[in-house]
Amino acid sequence: MIRLLVAQAAVAIENARLYEQVQEYTHTLEERVAERTAQLSSSTRSYRTLQTVTVSPVLLIGDAAMPIWRRAGCVHGASASCSR
Repeated sequence: MIRLLVAQAAVAIENARLYEQVQEYTHTLEERVAERTAQLSSSTRSYRTLQTVTVSPVLLIGDAAMPIWRRAGCVHGASASCSR
């Protein structure tokens, strides 16, 4: 009878330890997901800003609309000094 109680107590203690470990892992994982979500949100905002800047660099002069990089004499990808 005593052996049965000792064995049950050992199982209960091990279950409690494993439960605590799962709780710690869950907390750590939730933190990592929150950090990664924040990084992805930041990257998405940066991408959208960059997309807006590169898609619409047009100056209107009179009736002529010409992208800034073309007006400066740049050919797409031909010169590292040409910025879009």
